[in-house]
Amino acid sequence: MTQKDKELLLKDLCARLDTNLVCSIYRIDDYGVGYRDEILSGYCKGDIWDEFYFGDDCGIGIDNVSKIKPYLIPLSKMTEEQKKYINDRWGVNENFDFEIDPNWGKFFVELGDVVGFISWCYENHFDINGLIPRGLAEDATDKNVY
Repeated sequence: MTQKDKELLLKDLCARLDTNLVCSIYRIDDYGVGYRDEILSGYCKGDIWDEFYFGDDCGIGIDNVSKIKPYLIPLSKMTEEQKKYINDRWGVNENFDFEIDPNWGKFFVELGDVVGFISWCYENHFDINGLIPRGLAEDATDKNVY
């Protein structure tokens, strides 16, 4: 994993705190060695390290972001109902572009609309940063984790 990949994954995970994001984490502990699924529950940034916490009580710490793979949903797997919702709510079309408002005759969108749309994507576990194709996240389609 490159440094650029680590930074991208770190930023993506931090943006998804408080969204009940399920991650596959690699651990060596009393439960054994290997990957297991846990819910992301916290983050702490130190001077020379970053640590993510998992589980209901934040009892599992991972200080190596390369041992964390979030389960995300590709944008291509968005349901028709979800597409309709984002179009009605934010004017985002099926290509995930903000549409031109015909009443204004020009591109017009407020910053709050963009932030709201991005927040909705994070809350619904969509892979808006392209982590799945980079191998930094697992495809949650048909995994029944959400």
